[in-house]
Amino acid sequence: MNASGLLGDHGLYADQFANQYYTSGTEHLDQKRYSQAIEDLNEAIRLDPQHVNAYYNRGNAYRKLGLYELAILDFDAYIRLDPNDTSAYFTRAYAFDELDQHDRAIEDYTEAIRLDPQYANAYYNRGRAYRKRGLYEQAILDFDAYIRLDPDDASAYFTRAYAYGELDQYDRAIEDYSEAIRLDPQHVNAYYNKGNAYRKLGLYELAIMDFDAYIRLDPDDASAYFKRAYAFDELGQHDRAIEDLDEAIRIDPTYAVAYNNRGVAYQRLGERELAERDFAKAKELGYEP
Repeated sequence: MNASGLLGDHGLYADQFANQYYTSGTEHLDQKRYSQAIEDLNEAIRLDPQHVNAYYNRGNAYRKLGLYELAILDFDAYIRLDPNDTSAYFTRAYAFDELDQHDRAIEDYTEAIRLDPQYANAYYNRGRAYRKRGLYEQAILDFDAYIRLDPDDASAYFTRAYAYGELDQYDRAIEDYSEAIRLDPQHVNAYYNKGNAYRKLGLYELAIMDFDAYIRLDPDDASAYFKRAYAFDELGQHDRAIEDLDEAIRIDPTYAVAYNNRGVAYQRLGERELAERDFAKAKELGYEP
């Protein structure tokens, strides 16, 4: 698009050209042509510095390119022109989150919620920001609010369960992981984390069942075999623990602690030579008891 040519041909005003660049930039944005979108939106803003939506869309284009500092500058400009748009605070908060500026993200999510108390995703993302700050009680309150607004989202139960786990509230974590699995039976990480929660409670048989389910869905994760082996070992099933540790080591031959734990299992079976070999390998790989 050539603004000077159009001015000469049609005598249109600058704001009309700005709207044409805005429309073109928005089309590029919708088609995921983010660099072209930014070029046209730059021109729209040059021609009309009060073109509020051009700042918003350019901010989104910068965000899609991972240029979060530039995105925030545009959302700042948008909010100065339209301070009551909840989506602007929400989207700027997302950019702050990506820069690990979680406190500033929380401020923006809070403002979005003040403007729209039914803004479900703002509760969810603020909960995640609290979780990243280690503020698990506040995170749980936000996940509670989100779940009241959207009770069928498996990811919300999963994320709240994680916060309960960090507070050592494993029973409540298990309840939430179970609900996540009910809503999404293929939610692989919910099985893994629920297995870990059962393991923390010493409920090894139940832990094994969840690790079984996880391994069926993701058979190439060495850590799952390692965790299941731990549960087998605690139940005195050392042969089965060794089988799982064999598999963990096959998948990841540098898994130092797996060699150590297999050595412990061999030791418990009286296989001293095999145990010493594994302890030596673990040490060679940098494992320190």
